[in-house]
This record gives sequence, structure tokens and C-alpha cells, in this order.
Amino acid sequence: MAAGAPFGTKAISHFVQIAPFKYYSGKARRALSPDWLPEFWTIQSRAARTIKNTGMVVTTDLVNDLNDIHPRDKQDVGHRLALLARRNTYGEDVVASGPVFKRMKIEGNKAVLQFDHVDGGLMSTNGPLTWFTIAGQDGKFVPADAKIVGDTVEVSASADNVDGAFQPTAVRFAWDETAQPNFFNRAGLPTEPFQTEK
Repeated sequence: MAAGAPFGTKAISHFVQIAPFKYYSGKARRALSPDWLPEFWTIQSRAARTIKNTGMVVTTDLVNDLNDIHPRDKQDVGHRLALLARRNTYGEDVVASGPVFKRMKIEGNKAVLQFDHVDGGLMSTNGPLTWFTIAGQDGKFVPADAKIVGDTVEVSASADNVDGAFQPTAVRFAWDETAQPNFFNRAGLPTEPFQTEK
């Protein structure tokens, strides 16, 4: 799904992120691994950032059935496309993007993440932040604890998964085809899935 600019306005293209779906883990295997969709999300995000006059709507929170390749919530998708058009095409001062990973800093056994498009602050929609994993020197990702601290997120390995000498090297967020995380900005827009090591 995409939306273009009307005649006489700035030429902008907006598109919609592929929604979470069981491409690998469903009854009919449509992907080589559960990482296929997150990798594709990364390509879509890169396109939105590097292709001039382009924007992307994130959909990880808009799926009610991971076995249905066509999510039913088209209204919220349309609303988010409209926000992008209002900001990018018509120049209105509206928030049109959720948080986007900016940089990571290592502090001891924690990774501190900074984001663009914080817009009023970061928040969880229900309980602790979900769908964060973290890797140490061995490059293996394990479940992580993540908490919002001001306009950053501090991520550390869950105590059950590592020893006391764990040194983080990378973080992934929503790195699964079925990821439906609860991490948003206060404008109510979801964070893009990301990995810090690429």
C-alpha cells in the first residue's frame, strides 16, 4: 500500500511496513528463517530514510491475527499515512513517526539506546518493554530487560541468561516475525524494529 502526492504539491511517496505474520512458523512455510521478516523490515526502514521524499508507516501493533496475512485494521494504517502526508507533503506541524533508533552507548553491563522522533517522551503501552534481546562478546542474542530512562532506553541481559561478566555488544528490538511490541512515543506511534549491529 502506498500513497503519493496530489498535483501541485511536493512529490512524496509513503508506504506501509509489511505486517507481522507467521511466514516461517505458520502452517505453510513461506520464509527460510524467523529472521527473514525483521531483515526485510530493516530494508524497508533504510529505504524510508535514504530515498528522498519517502516515509514509512510501522504496523507491528496493528495485527490481531498472526495467521492472517491481510490485517483487518486498515483505519489506523490510513490514519498513519495521513499523518505522513500532512507533515511531509503539506508541511503541517504534526507528529508522524514513532521512535527510530539513533545510537547505542555501552555503560558497564548495559546498552543505552537513543532515538529520534521521541516527541513528548517514550512509553510502554502495557507493563515492561517487550521484544528486546541483547548480545555479548559471543554474538548470541538472549532475552533482555529494557527500561525507559528519560528519553533513552537502558537494556541489559536478563539475569537468568548470563553470568556477571556479561559485556553487551549489540541489541535487537522486535526481531521476530511475530513481534508485537509495546514501545511507543507519547504521540501513540510505535517504534520501528531495529538491530544495532548493522
